[in-house]
Amino acid sequence: MSALILVGVIVMIFLFSNKKTDEEKSKTMVEEYNSIIENYNYAMGLTVDELENCYGSDSTELNVSFLRDLISYGGTFVYAIKDINNDGIDELIFSDKDSIVDMYTFDTETLKTIRFFEDEELGYRTRLHILSDGNLMLEGSSS
Repeated sequence: MSALILVGVIVMIFLFSNKKTDEEKSKTMVEEYNSIIENYNYAMGLTVDELENCYGSDSTELNVSFLRDLISYGGTFVYAIKDINNDGIDELIFSDKDSIVDMYTFDTETLKTIRFFEDEELGYRTRLHILSDGNLMLEGSSS
């Protein structure tokens, strides 16, 4: 066997062995989403001071402002996992039953979770709605 063919075989084996299957990607996405859900559940068991000490007041991990209000005034959140933009990737959506307060998607290339609104606090004055056609509507108010 020539050296060129041998190198080609090694490269092909390397490329195929490093590719994640759809099943592995799906499993990783579920694990990532479960971790986020666990963070939300854990945060709901904290006091407001503990929440801010643990995550900071402007966390990029989860919507601290929304959680602060839930903890302070009592309340709960719901979540759903659904492909809202029909790209074949389920989004993880948190809601206070009135509107979306946080949303995540999964990058199948980097195998990382992406939070949609790291710089925007959804909640009391800024609300996100999923319209029947799959588009998103951002609603805001001011005092």
